[in-house]
Amino acid sequence: MSGKVVRVLPVTQYKFSAAFSVIVARRIDVSQYANAALLFRLHETSSWNNGDIIVIKVFNDGFTDEDPTTTFMSSVSALSLSFQGGVDTAPELSFDSTSSVGSLVTIIVEGTYGQVQETDIKVSADLVLKD
Repeated sequence: MSGKVVRVLPVTQYKFSAAFSVIVARRIDVSQYANAALLFRLHETSSWNNGDIIVIKVFNDGFTDEDPTTTFMSSVSALSLSFQGGVDTAPELSFDSTSSVGSLVTIIVEGTYGQVQETDIKVSADLVLKD
């Protein structure tokens, strides 16, 4: 069985005091693979509060060069993993897999703020593709 590991999110620090959503990788070609697994890591952190949540999601992406200014992305994620302050402690690894991927995927990170203190965390992620 052959495969490929794609670093979709190198170790990245997120400081936030409000909810956010950011695209971290777009149009990753997964067309040669039947299965995808997502590995999400919570690294040592300085401020990880109760109620804070960070989520990484993989969405099927229907990009076409015939209409490049339009975003065609599934409304439901193919994979979704999260860490929650007060529940998960670093170092921590979360893992999930699926065979429900299209030819392209987009990766989004979202954060939800649960306390009065700023959140300061580090996370990273890999997409593991297998045929």
